[in-house]
Amino acid sequence: MEKNNALKILENKVQELKKNIDQNRSGFEKSDNIYHVIVENASAGIVIAQDHHIQFVNSLAAELMGYSVEEMTSRHFVDFVHPDDREIVYNRHTKRINRQYAKPVYNFRVLTRNKALMWLEAKVVIIEFAGKPATLNYLSDITRQKQAEAELELYRNRLEEIVEQRTAEYVNANAKLQQEIVERNKVTEALRKSEDRYKTIIGSIEEGYFEVDLAGNLTFFNRAMLKISGSTHDELVGINNLSYTTPETAKLMYKVFSDIYKTGKPVTVMDYEIIRKDGTKRVLEVSTSLIEDRKNKPSGFRGIARDVTERKKYEEKLVYLAYHDSLTGLFNRKAFMERMEETLAFAVRYKMRIAVMFIDLDRFKEVNDRFGHKMGDIVLQEVSKRLQASVRRSDYICRMGGDEFTVILRNPNEFSPAKVADNLLKNISKPYCHNDITIDFVSSSIGISHFPDDGHDVEHLIKYADTAMYAAKETKNRCVSYNECQLSH
Repeated sequence: MEKNNALKILENKVQELKKNIDQNRSGFEKSDNIYHVIVENASAGIVIAQDHHIQFVNSLAAELMGYSVEEMTSRHFVDFVHPDDREIVYNRHTKRINRQYAKPVYNFRVLTRNKALMWLEAKVVIIEFAGKPATLNYLSDITRQKQAEAELELYRNRLEEIVEQRTAEYVNANAKLQQEIVERNKVTEALRKSEDRYKTIIGSIEEGYFEVDLAGNLTFFNRAMLKISGSTHDELVGINNLSYTTPETAKLMYKVFSDIYKTGKPVTVMDYEIIRKDGTKRVLEVSTSLIEDRKNKPSGFRGIARDVTERKKYEEKLVYLAYHDSLTGLFNRKAFMERMEETLAFAVRYKMRIAVMFIDLDRFKEVNDRFGHKMGDIVLQEVSKRLQASVRRSDYICRMGGDEFTVILRNPNEFSPAKVADNLLKNISKPYCHNDITIDFVSSSIGISHFPDDGHDVEHLIKYADTAMYAAKETKNRCVSYNECQLSH
């Protein structure tokens, strides 16, 4: 009887220990999976190099090179570097491993599997990997940036497989239990090391990483999010996303979170606007996905945030430069042609009138010859101001190039284009004074065409206004309409 009771007690202890071990393992597996998702969704190639060999590479880095992860792992990293750049890459890696200074960001060339030349930007930090110094390299394909400009992201990595065995018989229960505990401790330690490795990566990446609960409250974030938000760790903990976004962005994110919750599919938001602690606004590109608990039920959201404020400003600047004259700030020829098409279509639809004015400065070449091109630029800038002051805000002024300007007058039934032209002639012919220089001989010649009287398409309206302008140039400082040209001939 006592023997049976002892065996029963031992069996109960065995079951209890197994339950605790399975719970611990499940927690580590969940944590490891989180960091796997992070590395796989980072926006740059990630390579860990140690002893001049590649110890770890994510799928994006391998994809950039045209190799598989397995083909790149454990190979000498300079095998992939362009021969002309191998020495500098090798030397910089060696310096960092030896704790010597080397530039943290630099560019070099590599050869992909198909021997194509690719430029990479490497952002490098020193980390401890397997107890030894290693370089953590963030690689971005900047080939198009070397030629013009571009970018993008997608990552992959593979977690270690966990193999374990359960005890079979109660006869050797104690021995088998001890053996299983040892084996599971090894697995736990491996998972812990894997978790530490991904924590190191999360803490080092430049992209912000965050987790929120279903109500939108921040539950976890990395150091990059502190830099992006301009806040301290304590200030961000538990804060709701409504507290650091604009009302418009808050509505957008509510819809995004709702869609992710319903479908389980990740979503990338291009223009996520936040308000920093100092009140300034930043524009982020945010990739968001669903977090599930152990029962596969939604428990929150995780995301990777990238600050694209400067890129957005640069894109807006490029758009501005594409449609504006750099000297005067007026619209340019490209903008004029597009606006002519739009204005004409509007006029046809609503039965409105249009007047197109071509303006050419008289004796402007003399300004450049006598006073220099710098003074000529000053005169052109002053002419643009006088043009703007002489027409309505709804009218469209362009500099076509050199000393030629155009004005599109919409619905001229409400006013007289000829009177506008007379006003322009008077204003442009006024003296131009700068420092000790006074220029009082510049005037203008203006040609006007009308829709629908003179033409019904952009090509003819422009041609006729140009013809009228050249007719005005014959005597200078006057305005001629295309209709007058026709009557004179």
